[in-house]
Amino acid sequence: MIRFKLHAWFYFAGVFIGFGACVLAGHGLSRTTRFDNYVRMYLPIQPQMQYYPSPYQLVNTASELYGPGTTLVIVGGSSIFRGTGQNASDLWSTRLQADLGNSYTVVNFSIDQQWMESFGAVLFRILRQRYDNVIYVGLAAETGAGPIDGLATYKYFFWDAYYSDLLRLTDHDQEIAIALKAAELASPSGAELHVGSWLEGKLRFRVLWNEVGYRLFFPIWTSEAADHPFRPRDQYIDVPDPSPSTTQRRVRENVEFHNGMKGRLSELVDAFMDPSRPSKLKEPMAASIRKGYDDAFSAGMRSKILTVFLQPNPEYTHLLPDNKRNAPRDLAVRASEITRDLGYRTIVVGETLLPDDYIDHAHLMASGGYKLAHEVAEEVRAMSRQ
Repeated sequence: MIRFKLHAWFYFAGVFIGFGACVLAGHGLSRTTRFDNYVRMYLPIQPQMQYYPSPYQLVNTASELYGPGTTLVIVGGSSIFRGTGQNASDLWSTRLQADLGNSYTVVNFSIDQQWMESFGAVLFRILRQRYDNVIYVGLAAETGAGPIDGLATYKYFFWDAYYSDLLRLTDHDQEIAIALKAAELASPSGAELHVGSWLEGKLRFRVLWNEVGYRLFFPIWTSEAADHPFRPRDQYIDVPDPSPSTTQRRVRENVEFHNGMKGRLSELVDAFMDPSRPSKLKEPMAASIRKGYDDAFSAGMRSKILTVFLQPNPEYTHLLPDNKRNAPRDLAVRASEITRDLGYRTIVVGETLLPDDYIDHAHLMASGGYKLAHEVAEEVRAMSRQ
């Protein structure tokens, strides 16, 4: 009996010591964890392949890339700003860095299936506390901004930062966050999300897990990594597309895709634009867009945020009937005007873009990315002189 009790004590002591060692390791790694040779987010380090980067990883990555004394430019948005359709060597944000020069440090934290008010915005909120000059360039949705914790896949990222006390929200943003938190806690999935992020704030297990998965081995099987299921994610590369023009041609030849985009654009116009004044928004839609962007960021930071509205590929808008053909552009312009009235810097990009500059309805080829970079650079320079 005495021997059994000793074995039990040794067992529980080992559990507690191991648990404590993991917590200490996670807290220690919070100061050093980062991505090596970072250019942009790509599939092996995204949730689509079961890798959920932590705020600490990306904050430390930005700090590693940051040039002392420069203006830090954080880029955020969806796959369009991530650069889908462009190889890493031709990435639009790399061209933006070249256009801006050595007085700026550009870091692209755009990620697939997300918009500007979350993920990259979380990093902007954190990094603006650490550096004197930080500008956020976000791909804005003409239909309005979503909740500040983002779409479902990326909500964890905001709340991990929140419960780790990285955000230090203003009163305006804190009120928005508290309302979101209350609404999400009402559902089982929301409660699970918040409990997990609260625990992460205390224990940093995600930080430790990500570091092991990035540098040592990755223990979760995914179909995309079936040939090397345990390969650490730092051994993957951002695989170049040998012929983006081939992809562009296939999209252009896809009649079903064209018909689908025509239908989507037509529905968008019908939902948002006033039929009696085709270039104007319906009043309820204008109010919804205004509220979304008013909730997205507090007034004090908006002068350092550039909302970029991108017009759709004219190849697809030209499929619309004459009375709707200009409406998608007008929608972007009206949304841009709303954000300007709220105190954001804003531009609408697309007047100089040709169908050949797009790979599909919205993603840009390298040529379109270069035009985008040029227009954004002009605005960023103006913002940094304020």
